[in-house]
Amino acid sequence: MTARYIKPEDITSLETLIADNRPLKSFISREGLSGIPYIDHKCAIMFIGDGGEHAFKYVVSPESIKKSKDSKELYPPKKLNSKFANIIRRGIRNQHNCNDISGIQNAPESDFHRGITGLIKLEYINGTTSESQVFKKNADETLALYHDAAKIVEQMLDRKIIHKDIKPKNILYDEKQKILRFIDCSLMVNFNEALEDQIGRLASGTQGYMYNGIEHSPDNYALGVSFARTLIPNLYLPKTKEPRSPLITGKFGTDSLDEYIKERFAAFTEKILKSKFSRDHADFFIDQIERPHPFLQIDKRNKIALDPTIDTSTKAPGQFDPSKKPRSNVYLTKNKIPANYNNATEEDTLLKI
Repeated sequence: MTARYIKPEDITSLETLIADNRPLKSFISREGLSGIPYIDHKCAIMFIGDGGEHAFKYVVSPESIKKSKDSKELYPPKKLNSKFANIIRRGIRNQHNCNDISGIQNAPESDFHRGITGLIKLEYINGTTSESQVFKKNADETLALYHDAAKIVEQMLDRKIIHKDIKPKNILYDEKQKILRFIDCSLMVNFNEALEDQIGRLASGTQGYMYNGIEHSPDNYALGVSFARTLIPNLYLPKTKEPRSPLITGKFGTDSLDEYIKERFAAFTEKILKSKFSRDHADFFIDQIERPHPFLQIDKRNKIALDPTIDTSTKAPGQFDPSKKPRSNVYLTKNKIPANYNNATEEDTLLKI
């Protein structure tokens, strides 16, 4: 790989980031550092040696990132502890199992590279995230790209795989393939692991994009929110209490998701009704938010049950179509949105959610 210019401040940041990881420091020293395309206080993307079309991502434990009381400086982060290392390790394994899905960033290995905790070898994708100002697509192009991204989510669901951290920052527009691709798959889980996480109260993902309930598809939900934020980058989503799963609360009706969605997306609905976006844009958003959970249902005894209509054993791609699952009519529905957006009043906006 051709050596790239590395800014001195990035070298300093990298030294701080990897301070507690001797095997990684030794690996970089031995192979040579040829580029740092991205670095922050939580992770770094690096080109090490002759990696070909691959880059290396190094992550640290989020709980170790703390600000000093007297300054804005960060304490030197620690390498992954066993808890987060296991979460990332299973994410790598699930990502590796999706290598044949073109919309997922390729992971050539199923574990940490050379056993170095926190170091992941990944396909390097030249592109821009959908949150970036460089992502300049008109509304129709954005809708078409997100429709394709929804198909990627369905391909993952065919294998009972959940990304768990879909957001504009993790949706990359691949300049070469001209499609949206999901990156940062470190939290990716299969269905059984996701269920265990809820039972164990292990929350992961990004506030504002997480759906912790059981009625809707979490990845589709996050994709819908991401679509809204891509169309309207300055859209304000008020921070509200995330809906708690009955797996945790032991009862239903707690932290009503219906009220939660009304509060969370009132700003989006108000803006889209007064904008030049077409009905197709609103319909896509609502369809993603309302998409039923493909593997769970709620029985009359207020218990969670596996959907008896599907086989939860591993299936070949394409055998399960989430769109065939009956839609929910409890939340936002297409027939509640006025056909003439531009003439909608503010009262319509708030009442027609």
